[in-house]
Amino acid sequence: MENNFKVGDVVVLNSGGPRMTIVSMGKHENNFAFDGNKELLQARCFWFNNIDLKEGIFTVESLILSR
Repeated sequence: MENNFKVGDVVVLNSGGPRMTIVSMGKHENNFAFDGNKELLQARCFWFNNIDLKEGIFTVESLILSR
């Protein structure tokens, strides 16, 4: 599956959840995801939970653009 995500895009997890902003993409230190022998592209995202800033790293396959 091809993606066209870029830094600044607003995304959500395929399974739902809060709107998140992509702040970086690539291979993130100490966070590795593999599909067989292929390393998967990851997106580091920020979002707010009430007033608390949260962050997480997700494979791009688990994200969709927010509407």
